Amino acid sequence: MLLGSCKILCYRGRRPGGTFLMAQMRMRQSMSQIELAFEQEMALERRRRDQLRKRAVNRSRARRISKNESRGKVRFSVLLIALTITVVTVVISMFETLAWLMG
Repeated sequence: MLLGSCKILCYRGRRPGGTFLMAQMRMRQSMSQIELAFEQEMALERRRRDQLRKRAVNRSRARRISKNESRGKVRFSVLLIALTITVVTVVISMFETLAWLMG
């Protein structure tokens, strides 16, 4: 109640409490500015965290893709070597058998 009456007195007659009222208004304004700056900072932090999370997900996905590609290359190389050995073995045994039958 004292504050409300002080507001009325300060505005009407510029009593000695006027400087207190102005300081209080400035403090309210500075507090609201601080709160606004804090909210903006929190929003910025939230965006940064989301960006970092997305970057980490993208890096993880890229690593997984790269690992799968390298595994695929190794598997293909092993398959190619196995097929080559199989072909060479079949050709040699076929000609050996043909030579045995003919000879």
